[in-house]
Amino acid sequence: MRRWAIYILLLCAASVMAEQKTVSCGTSVRITATALDGWKFDHWQDGNTDNPRTVEVTADLNFIAIFEQDCDAYSLPVEILYNWLILLNISDIQAAGYSFELEAVTWYRDGEVPEVVGHGSYLTLGKSLVGTGSYYAEAKGVIKEGWKVGCDLRSQLVSCGGSPSSAPPILEPTLVHPKETQRLLRLNPTCATTVTIYDISGRLVRTLTAEGVDQLTWQAEGVAGCYQVLVQNGDERHVLRYIVTN
Repeated sequence: MRRWAIYILLLCAASVMAEQKTVSCGTSVRITATALDGWKFDHWQDGNTDNPRTVEVTADLNFIAIFEQDCDAYSLPVEILYNWLILLNISDIQAAGYSFELEAVTWYRDGEVPEVVGHGSYLTLGKSLVGTGSYYAEAKGVIKEGWKVGCDLRSQLVSCGGSPSSAPPILEPTLVHPKETQRLLRLNPTCATTVTIYDISGRLVRTLTAEGVDQLTWQAEGVAGCYQVLVQNGDERHVLRYIVTN
């Protein structure tokens, strides 16, 4: 009985694996191409896209499986740090083995025709992103473990729901001397208000609460630095900033 050889070569950018089997003439053989993590099967070199596929062996046969990178297998992780700030989680991205130039990151407002709204590792638009749409980031020229990724990577879609305030709170002045009086204006007096102040390291400095007021006053911190003011006015959240100078 004559026997024929099937030589199977599986190709992808990161690895080459080969397997050889000898079978009887006329035998039907089922072959499967298995992708590595981050890759997906695309086609066999003869154009066949079945995987697995069944072939009848009547001669020596060679099969080459072609893979492509699975761009949907990994989404760039993002964090909503404040109502006005969305940023890529660079440490998690690096831990997953990916790297790219931050200048190669583009932020889009999602829609029928996506709108470019920024570049770099973070996105901020005005004082608040609430009610302005949904956003995602896309990175080009991505490298993973020394290999250039053959597609652009996208982040998860971040939806900034809710309705933007027609008159968001304002803080004045925002550049102050130690212990100088500040005023928080344009609060909704029908809602309770909580004001939380943090220093530049994220340490809680103090919290203020009020009911039924359209403004609050307090004295700025006595230590020079940059401070974050988180304002919770009913269902609305706003993040403001001020700087204390000597």
